[in-house]
Amino acid sequence: MSQENVEIVKRGFEAYGGGDLAAATAIYADDVVFNPAEEPPIHGRQEVLSYIRRWEEPWDEYELRTEEFIDGGESVVVTIHVKARGAASGVEVDARSHQVYSLRDGKLIRMDEYLVRDEALKAAGLRE
Repeated sequence: MSQENVEIVKRGFEAYGGGDLAAATAIYADDVVFNPAEEPPIHGRQEVLSYIRRWEEPWDEYELRTEEFIDGGESVVVTIHVKARGAASGVEVDARSHQVYSLRDGKLIRMDEYLVRDEALKAAGLRE
């Protein structure tokens, strides 16, 4: 099942990269919970979709790349690299985050984001 979970998460990112938010969020359970590193939790597929759209909106240039997928059994740790430039401000962002995706029955039920890789690995049960 764990490799299946990695493939499910990869498919979601591929759909997102192709601009298909409907397909990207189709892997989410209706009651999914997103816990961004620096924002309050987001509950439900529709709210997560709104959050993604709000997040993308202020950027003139935006590139999200996945650098690593780590099989954690019932979870998948993904290292994400974002490069962006603010449309109004011109401020450039070059940042990495580490997201722990928890799945059940082939659906994403939770995402927890960390700014430190070891914290993400620990949360996924891959480090003590």
